[in-house]
Amino acid sequence: MAIHDRLHPDSSSPLVDCNGASCARTSVVMDFSRLELLRNSGNQLQQTSKGKIVAASVLAPVNSTSDLGVRVNPAGKEKASLTTSVPIASIVDASSMPASSSSPSWVSVAQGDTKPIVHPLQFVAPVFTGESHILTIPPILLQIGRKKFSRCLVGQFMGNAQNIGLMNAMASKLWGKQGPVSVTHYKASLFLFQFPTEASLSRALFGGPWHIGGIPLLLRQWSSIIEPVDFTADTFPVWVQLRHVPPELLTSEGLSYLASVVGKPMHTTQDYSKVFSDRANVCVDVDFSKPLVSSIPINIDGSLRTIDVS
Repeated sequence: MAIHDRLHPDSSSPLVDCNGASCARTSVVMDFSRLELLRNSGNQLQQTSKGKIVAASVLAPVNSTSDLGVRVNPAGKEKASLTTSVPIASIVDASSMPASSSSPSWVSVAQGDTKPIVHPLQFVAPVFTGESHILTIPPILLQIGRKKFSRCLVGQFMGNAQNIGLMNAMASKLWGKQGPVSVTHYKASLFLFQFPTEASLSRALFGGPWHIGGIPLLLRQWSSIIEPVDFTADTFPVWVQLRHVPPELLTSEGLSYLASVVGKPMHTTQDYSKVFSDRANVCVDVDFSKPLVSSIPINIDGSLRTIDVS
């Protein structure tokens, strides 16, 4: 009994048999002998397609009215030929294809096989002061914690803060000759500027004035108690540079005396008693409601000199 007779016993449409006898067929029922011919042709194409395997799930659908790549000549003999309606794909079971061992599975990616980095801690007996049970912080702990701020300045804009991406780009452009400058948000309206070297930090701290995106930027040395400056007030601290300072006045006492003409001296970051120069940088709380001082005339042993202020 033919394959078609076993599968479709009630069908009255004869099919083309395996010996090549021509006969009429419907456009719905597929001849299994022709399907076998199509399978063999696809296998031959697979061997010549540079080793590429196409899964059965991507097998192109065949129109029910196509001739399935088999033409019948007037003499009644079949002639196999591939036409544009024949899917150029091999029938391969996708489930039987081996999985690639080089790439991780989606399960491993979703579960996250990477273990988190663990920083171990240890117990240290706490020390309390008196009966108030106030925890005493050892100075060594503060010294260790403050090391990471040794090359940091705190910046505050005299206006609306700029985009953090623009800050990083402009900071590296202004002071990143020796390495990139990192800018992160610190607290409130303050931003932390981390510098690669002491030289780049000094240039930013004592140079200027600086602007990022057209907005003036105030830079200060980091401190654990630093707070935003109220720019609506009349006074706020700025760095003042004194030039042409007599060498005998490059002391804490001498600089305090000179800077008091500009405003209220606060601090300096360098020990000028060991520096032989004619310039000094001093942080001064300046009252901007009054005219700014641009120079300081001095009298030293009857000799008149002028100290420039910027």
